[in-house]
Amino acid sequence: VIEEIEEMMQNSPDPEEEEEVLEEEDEGETSSQADSVLLQEMQALTQTFNNNWSYEGLRHMSGSELTELLDQVEGAIRDFSEELVQQLARRDELEFEKEVKNSFITVLIEVQNKQKEQRELMKKRRKEKGLSLQSSRIEKGNQMPLKRFSMEGISNILQSGIRQTFGSSGTDKQ
Repeated sequence: VIEEIEEMMQNSPDPEEEEEVLEEEDEGETSSQADSVLLQEMQALTQTFNNNWSYEGLRHMSGSELTELLDQVEGAIRDFSEELVQQLARRDELEFEKEVKNSFITVLIEVQNKQKEQRELMKKRRKEKGLSLQSSRIEKGNQMPLKRFSMEGISNILQSGIRQTFGSSGTDKQ
């Protein structure tokens, strides 16, 4: 009997260490009450195993006690399996959500880059039209260039035509 008690004491966790472990788990735990209930069940089951898990301890248990212990173990396995499945499903949902968000961000960046390229292309085209308008002003008699002009180009042509017709007043713009 004394040997069994010593063996049980060796197999059982130190209460001070158990309290420290519980405190560490409590500090880092931010999950729901279901998680804490499962944790308590697991600790109670662990305590039961530590007290009765030795060969001699199990040998001295009655059939009904062994059946009760088996039921507890099977129930705990079911509970932990359900919790594991739920946690894995939640993890998969979070991974999928992360992938969707990353895909959205990637597509958004692509769209923004295309918009930027389009704006730069439009600026470049406007600038080229303005430059081509000025370079096509080379006078070849009274011929007008056949290119389409921007509003700025048309304004410059009208101003130069007015200056030629009414005389140049220097910096006066009409």
